[in-house]
Amino acid sequence: MNDINKIKSLDILDVAHKLGIEIPSYRHKIRCVCEGHEDKNPSMSFHNRSQTWKCFSCGKSGDSISLVQEVNRCSFPDAILWFSKQYGWDYSLTKNINYRKIDKTIIRKKEERKNPEFEIRSDIYQWIIDNTSLTANATNFLFETRMLSPSIIEKLNIKSIDNMNSFRAKALKEWGEEALNKSGFGKGIGYAWYCKPIIFPYYNLEGKIIQLQARATLPVDSRKRYSNLKGIETCMYNMPILNSLHFDERLYIFEGVTDCLSALSLNLNAIAIPGVPAYKENYIEFLKPFNVVMVPDQDIYGQNLFNRINKSFNKISLNMSMIKLPEGFKDFSDYYVEKKKG
Repeated sequence: MNDINKIKSLDILDVAHKLGIEIPSYRHKIRCVCEGHEDKNPSMSFHNRSQTWKCFSCGKSGDSISLVQEVNRCSFPDAILWFSKQYGWDYSLTKNINYRKIDKTIIRKKEERKNPEFEIRSDIYQWIIDNTSLTANATNFLFETRMLSPSIIEKLNIKSIDNMNSFRAKALKEWGEEALNKSGFGKGIGYAWYCKPIIFPYYNLEGKIIQLQARATLPVDSRKRYSNLKGIETCMYNMPILNSLHFDERLYIFEGVTDCLSALSLNLNAIAIPGVPAYKENYIEFLKPFNVVMVPDQDIYGQNLFNRINKSFNKISLNMSMIKLPEGFKDFSDYYVEKKKG
């Protein structure tokens, strides 16, 4: 029996009870006031044998799923989520349904973008990753300074650029100036890209790179340490992990990529949302099936990000939790390194 049939086979009176519908008995008929409209007289009927319902006033009818949609005024995916939480079931359907559709909404149409002169070029970004490797600076930072797992770094295709000028010349020959400029890897790209940077690719749920972030390994002002592709919007980091999680499985959210990598090195399920400006309201569609725990940076920016995400959860009557780091640690990466050193 698949997930949908399992739901439809539920006792519809039990579903109605969980929805808070009062069902008195009228002359041995199971009827109640319809929740979908003003209804002074009981006009909604339930049928045990077929596990269906019908309102003789407004004419609407359906099964348990449509009943939840009608009463809660919610979408089909949210109705499935409701059943999962009410009955404690782990639906793969809950996890995967509509994700592909939602994923496309993260990347706005050209006319809706803040910078319409730029466009995502996953082919160019993939070429950049395929034609780079880990330099000595990157290796030292990732494995010696941050003590991250080599297998995680390899799995997430984290690379680095030793000489940006020579690499851009190679890219220009391959793609041309116009394509590189539109992709965000052209003129005006941030200073961090010229400081022997580590490159973090941001993948969507389909496994395509939709953003690249550079992290300088040379000494620079902290405000210039990170730089994304020019004009390209940022999304969640490590999104593909959502495809492998089960309903209500714990998911940790961090603000920084290195914090996320530290958690992954501990075999924790983790993503990163790099700051309030990077958070989009429709991210809640990805996050709500899971037991979300945020470990914010110990500053006002981390607290603001937690408040923003938590507000999205509260809007749909769900909760998330927060873990506060011990005093003396500014972020999870620092805490992780200290624990690794023993």
